[in-house]
Amino acid sequence: MIRQTEHVTHQAVMFFESGVLAKEMLFAEFEAVLDQVVGLQDFADKELQACFLRINQRQQILGAVFFLVDFDSRGFVNRSWNLPLQHLLDKAERGPDLGGGRIRLACRSRCPVAWHQRQLWDPVLEGADATLPQLQRAVLRNRLGLPVVPPERDEPEAAPVTRHELRSRELSVLQARCDLQLATLRSEHQQEQQALHQHYQIQLGQLRAALESAKRLFREEKHRSRQLAARLQAQADEVRRAREQAETALQARQGAESEQLAELRRHFETELQVRLERATAELHETLDMRDVELFYRDEQLGALREEVSRLRQERESLISRNAAHLLELLAEREVSLVIYPPQGGAFTVPPSELAHYLEAPDSWLAEQQGVSQEHYTLWCRHIAAPLCLGETGGDRCGEPVPKVDDPVRFLPGHSDRCARHRAKCTRADTVAAP
Repeated sequence: MIRQTEHVTHQAVMFFESGVLAKEMLFAEFEAVLDQVVGLQDFADKELQACFLRINQRQQILGAVFFLVDFDSRGFVNRSWNLPLQHLLDKAERGPDLGGGRIRLACRSRCPVAWHQRQLWDPVLEGADATLPQLQRAVLRNRLGLPVVPPERDEPEAAPVTRHELRSRELSVLQARCDLQLATLRSEHQQEQQALHQHYQIQLGQLRAALESAKRLFREEKHRSRQLAARLQAQADEVRRAREQAETALQARQGAESEQLAELRRHFETELQVRLERATAELHETLDMRDVELFYRDEQLGALREEVSRLRQERESLISRNAAHLLELLAEREVSLVIYPPQGGAFTVPPSELAHYLEAPDSWLAEQQGVSQEHYTLWCRHIAAPLCLGETGGDRCGEPVPKVDDPVRFLPGHSDRCARHRAKCTRADTVAAP
C-alpha cells in the first residue's frame, strides 16, 4: 500500500500580495476560475504573483512555477491569459532542496521556455518575507486538506547519514540557492539592460525624428526664403520701373504745371490772409464783449456781498436783542430751566447762567459736579461704556467693570480698569514710589 501511494502527487496554487501569502487553493479550483465558473472578487482588477506547486504525500514540495496572473472586474482570470504550468514545471531545471530533494523550479530568471519569461517572476530568497519558507509553512499547515502519509507508515529508516554526506547535501542546497540567486541577479541585470536599451532606443528615435523634422523645416525655410528673395527682387524691379516712369512723366508735366502751381499758391496766400484778418477782428470783438460782461459781473458781486453783510448784521442784532429780552423776562418771573443729561440726574439752570450752559454745556455740568471738564469727559465715556481701558499686548482689554454713577467718586485709571489691570497699575506705582 505504501508503494502505491508513494508516487502520488498533488497540485496547488498559492497567491501572494505585496510579497505575503494571501490565498491557497487546489489546482482544480484554479482551473474553475480559468473556466469562468468561479470568480475571486477579492482579486478583482488586480495583477497578482502566484505559484503553482507539486506536492508529494509527505508534505514535501517537488516543483514550483512562479507566474503572474491578472483578474478582470468580476474576479475572473482574463481570457488572454494562457500559460502551460504543467509543461513549464516538467521542463524546469533543478533548484534548492526543500526536504524532498532538489525541486524543479521555473521563474523569470530560470524560464525553460523563453517566450513565457515575461509572465513569470523571481521569488524572494532572503529576509522575513522569503518566498520559499512561506510556501513550506503553508504546505505543512495543510489548510487545503491534502492526504498525508503518517510517519509510522513510511518505509524502514535508511542507514545513518554520514557527516560527509550531510555536508555534501548542505553544499548542494547552498549551491542550488546560489545558482538561483545568480540567475535572479543575471535576469534582473538583463532586464535593466533591456530597459536601458529600450529607453535609449526611444530617445535615439525621438532625437532622429527631431533631427529629421529640423532638417525638413530647414529645407522648407530655405525654399521659402528663395521664393521670398525672388519675389522681393521682382517687386524691386517693378518699383524701379514705376519710379522711372513717374519721374519721366513728372518732368514732362513739370514745365506745364509750374505756372499753374504758382498762380494757385498766390491765390491761396491771398485768401488765407483775408480769412486771418476776418477771424482776428471777430476774436477782438468777442474779447471786448467778455471784458464788459466781467466788469458788470464784478459790480453785481460787490453789491451782493454788501447786501449779505448788512443782512447778517441785522440778523445778529435781532437775535441778541431778542435773547437779552428773553433772559430779562425769565429773570423777572423767576423761571428756571431743568436739564436731564444722558448720564443721569437733573440740573436747574438759572437764567443768568443759561448763556454759559448754551455755549459750553460740558463745562457748565463739570462745574456743577465740582470736577474739571477733562475729568467729567472721562466719566461720561465710562458711563456710556463701562469697560476696562487697560491694554494687553497692544490690544484693548474690554472687560466689563462696575459703573460709577458719581463723577466725584470716579478715579481715572482705577475705576475704568478691571482687577487684573488695577493690580498692574498698583505694582507700577509701588515700583515708582521710591
